[in-house]
Amino acid sequence: MSFLTKLRNFSLPKLAYDFDDITAIFGIDDDLIQAINQYFRSWRFNKTQQMEFILDFQGWINDGGRVVEACEEIVQTQKELGKESSPQAKAAQSIRSAVGKGLPIAEGMKGWFNKELMTVFRVGEKTNTLSESINQYSDIYKQMNDMKKGKFSALLMPFVYTIGLMAIGIMYAHFVIPQFINLLSYERMPTSIKFVYSFYGFIYEHVLVIASLATILLVFYRFFLVYRSGTIRRAVQRVYPFSPYSNLLAVKTTRMLGLLVGKVYNVNQACYELASTAKPFHRWHLKEIAKRDKEGSSYLHYTVDTGLIPSELVRKMRITSKMGDSEAGMRALSLAGEKAFELGVKANEKGTRTLKIILLLIAAAQLIAILQAFFAFSQVSMSIGT
Repeated sequence: MSFLTKLRNFSLPKLAYDFDDITAIFGIDDDLIQAINQYFRSWRFNKTQQMEFILDFQGWINDGGRVVEACEEIVQTQKELGKESSPQAKAAQSIRSAVGKGLPIAEGMKGWFNKELMTVFRVGEKTNTLSESINQYSDIYKQMNDMKKGKFSALLMPFVYTIGLMAIGIMYAHFVIPQFINLLSYERMPTSIKFVYSFYGFIYEHVLVIASLATILLVFYRFFLVYRSGTIRRAVQRVYPFSPYSNLLAVKTTRMLGLLVGKVYNVNQACYELASTAKPFHRWHLKEIAKRDKEGSSYLHYTVDTGLIPSELVRKMRITSKMGDSEAGMRALSLAGEKAFELGVKANEKGTRTLKIILLLIAAAQLIAILQAFFAFSQVSMSIGT
């Protein structure tokens, strides 16, 4: 048989797995693809815009319109604004399509709305308290953003001072001092000039290494903070700089449980619902709360006391939840939701203030060193001139 004949008859061996099998091996399924799509969509359709959409949507329905009409109104409004391809228009089309097929509204929301927000939507829809539920969730979201912004705004200027003075020191050590080394040997220079020249010269020479190490530390900190839930991680959850994240989650956990529990979900169900969208560290706490509730914990303060919520708040919950009546647990959750933000802000301010003082001390030390070197350098220059 000639080579051309063999080549013509050649065929690739049949794979033992089809495409679906291969994607399953790598954990690629419809849920993952939908999550990836939603992640990129959230860049143009963030949680605030999603909440505004739902409130507008509910407003049209409350005015007597049907779901399909509300969706068409949203699409038409977006067209008039020249945004017919906007996420709002596409989300409305998705909801209209789902309802047209006889599916629940939540089915049309999939892929466009945050899962946590969809949970709140379902609770509000089933209990006829949609506007109230969304407004409460909006308040939770605002409180969490306020906690984040407060930390960064307090540290911004001290950080700018520290980096700015470091840049001045590097310029001084690298560009100014070397010009005079030929006139006055390094050994004869004052100690203050030697320090600035050596210290900032070292930073300049190893800036890439220092930047790489700082980046690695930040990445590790972020990974350890959010994605680890082992014994060591939990042991430092109330220690700064890990405590601000714990305070943030304490606010979210207590307020979301207060929003969901007693309406459609019990504590166990609400925790598992929240855990489906939570990061690993938060998920561990939610599942631990669910586990304690399932085991029949008598008091809510014990159920939620996993170390995430400040001990002061747990003590207040213990007093409330031991009152004996059936509403005691709900009152304890309401109390926790009200106080968690206040305690979290105070704790964050205390830790941030400490870090702010450290940054300001570093900036002050740099300023003193640079000024001493500058005045010493001026005296040396004058002595050389004379």
